[in-house]
Amino acid sequence: MQKSWFFGLLVMVLLLVSQNKGLDYSDPVLVVDAACIFLMKGDYEYLLLLTEENEKKKTLMILSNLQSNKNAKAWLKEEMEKLGGYEIVQAEMYTNGAVQYAVVTTRWLIKNTAKEVSEFATPEERAKIKPSIVMSVDYLLKKIDGKWKIVSTKTRQ
Repeated sequence: MQKSWFFGLLVMVLLLVSQNKGLDYSDPVLVVDAACIFLMKGDYEYLLLLTEENEKKKTLMILSNLQSNKNAKAWLKEEMEKLGGYEIVQAEMYTNGAVQYAVVTTRWLIKNTAKEVSEFATPEERAKIKPSIVMSVDYLLKKIDGKWKIVSTKTRQ
């Protein structure tokens, strides 16, 4: 009897851990950090755990395209290889009535893989071609049922 009770408890704990993939939703910075790691790996299924509203719709659309388009996986792998890394720059918290929001700003390093340079380009023009590009991405998070979830993103240079 005691073994079956322990086994049942163990199964419940494993289900809870697997359902959340061990993610910590208590801090918006931790949620964005996990999302960035999943993005760099191209693990869009896991992003569904971190997103809601518009961002969840975008993630579902990407997953649908990956399943329906045989070339999409190869293209996505190419795009993921361009990601050189990220850093979290800042986080700001806001409250609107009873709703809590956070904006987490990140800086991404994107490898410039463009190899086309005009044969007529001057040395100055060639020097302007940078090996990487820095992009900023702002993540808007909303606290939903006690968990921080990404609801929108904005990319800027």
